[in-house]
Amino acid sequence: MSAPDSIPMISAALPGDADTLRDIATEAGIDAWSSGDYRAEILREDSFVLAARVGPTEIAGFLVARTIPGQNAHPDADLYNIAVTESRRQFGVGGELLKTLISMAREQYVENIWLEVRASNNGAINFYAKYGFQAELTRRNFYSNPTEDAVIMRLKMTNEPESRDISNA
Repeated sequence: MSAPDSIPMISAALPGDADTLRDIATEAGIDAWSSGDYRAEILREDSFVLAARVGPTEIAGFLVARTIPGQNAHPDADLYNIAVTESRRQFGVGGELLKTLISMAREQYVENIWLEVRASNNGAINFYAKYGFQAELTRRNFYSNPTEDAVIMRLKMTNEPESRDISNA
């Protein structure tokens, strides 16, 4: 498989992108929200909904995360989903989305980014580990269809200049 011609630009998703986000999520086999759910999430002030755009019309992937109260003075964030169209997988789109989230979260002094992933999804677990996420605990029988445990992973953020460089991850 050869690399796609265009490098995606990561930007905030727009309300008009909601149907496309749902389509990408469905194609990727993740628990897709309704278009209305995506639209509502895009409009929330505490959400990060990012789109990887290729050219004026194509969205190659997206990411949804939200800030949540943290244990200390600063917030944490929950990463809900990353999905990339089949034709754009394995070309760094997901990594660019995740690096953008990490950068934006750092700007908002987020202390930790949390996520859940199916215990059998070794590809996703390894992908997140590449960006510094570590498995923290297991949530038994969290997923359905099929029933499966979730691995809870965390990226402990630091807002210090010597923080982990992910630019080459």
